Amino acid sequence: MILVYTPEGQPEQRWDIQLGRLRCQETEAIERRTGMPYGSEYKQQLLQGQVLARRALLWTLLRRTHHTLRFEDVDFADEELELQFDRGEWQRIHDEVRDNPALDDEDRAARLALIRAEIDKLDAEAAEAPAPAEEPDPAYADLAGKAPDSACATTTG
Repeated sequence: MILVYTPEGQPEQRWDIQLGRLRCQETEAIERRTGMPYGSEYKQQLLQGQVLARRALLWTLLRRTHHTLRFEDVDFADEELELQFDRGEWQRIHDEVRDNPALDDEDRAARLALIRAEIDKLDAEAAEAPAPAEEPDPAYADLAGKAPDSACATTTG
């Protein structure tokens, strides 16, 4: 996932995050600040957009460069902080919701519909995107458009 922080009047900051790769000091600090177990409840609340969970993640990432930043000093408008997921991450979230025994059928169906809409949106964007142009191999760039050298040409016959 990518966390995008765009504070008003300041440059955008982006972090490519793998929640399973945060260090234990960071996850323990998140647990202390949020009161949520990191491995289960916190991750679920973060994926659902819970503000305290998002604030704790932003604080954690900002502290990597601003070591003395206090949690209380992290403040953002809702539109300034966005979590973005790729298709694979949405699929994993879908599978977790589908297999979660704690959800009733109505809640599960509603969540799955929202997740499926996000997956469909990404699929549509991918289908509309132009295929990347193949870059010519620079080693052969000087041969472009030339007939093969007769010493190297193969014949059939």
